[in-house]
Amino acid sequence: MSDTTGTGDSTSAASVYVGGLDESVDESLLWELFAQWAGVVAVRVPKDRVSGRGQGFAFIQLATAADAAYVQRLSDGLVLCGQRLRVFAVKGKR
Repeated sequence: MSDTTGTGDSTSAASVYVGGLDESVDESLLWELFAQWAGVVAVRVPKDRVSGRGQGFAFIQLATAADAAYVQRLSDGLVLCGQRLRVFAVKGKR
């Protein structure tokens, strides 16, 4: 099905950056949280090479750009594990 909005990107996958994460937050917790709001395609939490713990941020790929905008509005400023989340749209391909 083609995009009828004229923007060319509402049906393509989009990602958000999630910062301010507690080091104990993992992919499964973020998947469960964000899947309540939108179609999650992938979650990546970069790990410290020595400790193996999260580095305090993640990238979440969502099914559409509209989903990404929606979860950004809902989750920016949310407190998770005692930390206030910062959520931003990721521009371009990584």
